[in-house]
Amino acid sequence: MKTNLFLCLFLRLLLVALLANAGLTSAADSPRPRVGLVLGGGGARGAAHIGVLEVLEQLRVPVDCVAGTSMGALVAGAFAAGLTPAQMRAELAKADWDDLFRDDPAFYEQSYRRKTADKRFLPASETGVGADGVKYQTGIISGQKIKLFFNQLVHSDLGERMIETLPLPLSIIATDIVKGERVVMRSGSLTSAMRASMSVPGLMSPVAVDGRKLVDGGLVDNVPIEEVRARCQADVVIAVNVGSPLLTAEEISGLVSVSAQMVNLLTEQNVTRSLARLTAGDIYLKPDLKGITAADFQRTGETADRGALAARAAADRLRALAVDEASYTAWSQGLQIARRDAPRIDQIEIAGLKLVNPAAVERHLEVRPGDRMDPAAVNSQLLRAYGDGYYEQVDYALTRSLRGRNILRISPLEKSWGPDYLRYGINLDTNFSANSSYGLRVAYHKTWLNSLGGEFIGQAEIGSQPGITLDYYQPLDAAQRYFAESSVKIGSRLSGIYLDDQRLADYKITEKTFRLGVGRNLGLLGQVRAGWKETWYSAERDTGLPIFPELSLRHGGWTAALDMDQT
Repeated sequence: MKTNLFLCLFLRLLLVALLANAGLTSAADSPRPRVGLVLGGGGARGAAHIGVLEVLEQLRVPVDCVAGTSMGALVAGAFAAGLTPAQMRAELAKADWDDLFRDDPAFYEQSYRRKTADKRFLPASETGVGADGVKYQTGIISGQKIKLFFNQLVHSDLGERMIETLPLPLSIIATDIVKGERVVMRSGSLTSAMRASMSVPGLMSPVAVDGRKLVDGGLVDNVPIEEVRARCQADVVIAVNVGSPLLTAEEISGLVSVSAQMVNLLTEQNVTRSLARLTAGDIYLKPDLKGITAADFQRTGETADRGALAARAAADRLRALAVDEASYTAWSQGLQIARRDAPRIDQIEIAGLKLVNPAAVERHLEVRPGDRMDPAAVNSQLLRAYGDGYYEQVDYALTRSLRGRNILRISPLEKSWGPDYLRYGINLDTNFSANSSYGLRVAYHKTWLNSLGGEFIGQAEIGSQPGITLDYYQPLDAAQRYFAESSVKIGSRLSGIYLDDQRLADYKITEKTFRLGVGRNLGLLGQVRAGWKETWYSAERDTGLPIFPELSLRHGGWTAALDMDQT
């Protein structure tokens, strides 16, 4: 009896031990929850994402996939490409954001012909005109410098970064501005996707990707929660919302503020829908960004600090997703970009041009086959090419051929509203005394009339000095070093006759000028020219006393000029 009792007791204890051991083994072997990170859009407020990433790094919280929209796409793309939060903070802090939002290179980096045109006409006044009607620029800026900044940020100089080859699954959200559809980019050029997702309509030109015109993803999905669930079957979503609040009635006072409020309304509607999909197990972070606007790019450090504060406030919940130090180190190192020497360039290609002669781009390139890739130098050279004014964007990609050759592919995108334009100008001047004048001018500007880059400008002006000017400019070689030019101008002006500060009469001076010459462009410094100029003058009394007889005269002769303009 006692033996049976002891045997039953022993069996029970053995069963309990086995069950306990099985429970411990199951707990130890159970996989950690899959974590999806969502970084929302919000312009400069998106720098708060960097602070969140810093806290995740401190707590050793790995993520299995990341999705981003607009500024969130920039941070998500850089993170998936292997940049650490510290590197992102440093790069965004040293960026000159005011300059990044100005497409043109510095004045001294622009061609002399571009400089003279910008003095005659308002620089942003180009209106495309052709057989299919009138076309307008698609944004205040084209994003030229921003795209080159993205290239340098994610080290595209070591090779084109493709989303599908990144070590961390990444999704970038954009909007098809034609169809109004949500577009999720899980493959293709990383920097093009980042640039597309940040294209605020009206401010930045859309980006053409796979036949679509893409703009800011915030219009359709500013906090893409469902995307990370689909991308990596995330069990837990960490969603960071940095969207701008709606403007108050007092803040809506003009066209710009009305447009901004319209975008905010569209964004808030889709954010509300996204947040409704969060579950009790998800973690939602909304940093306190009061006083920081979507345009405060100069405050990225402060904005990142506020993001870190929001993440630390949720540290207890985030800590539950942490892994041991060895596991986190292995995960983190898997994201890092392999450090290596800049590759040597074996071949340079200029692709995508339709009208512009490739030699017009080549003249600005100093990089040669055999050189090591220098992103800062290449950026500077591409900006000089952009400064000619023929392009919507000039970009590059470093690719590797099947034979292992490094190919630097330069991709100038000719203006979609070109190559013929209407241009406008205005002139107002006064000596704050008796004389003042005004002028309104419009011109028809035809570019790339032939493979060497011939241009024609027909200009009409009304105002104090009405007239008509016809200019033809013909480069004589593909690199546009030498040129021939001719012009015809007919105009008139009033000239006053004074005695002791008393106006006695006004004479109408009519001037007809013909000029023909040749010249050489001195790089970006200026031009040297020589030729023949013939001028016919006539003067007739308009008002006042007949002090001088009405007369006409002609004179002409050889001319030479050296023009340099750097300031």
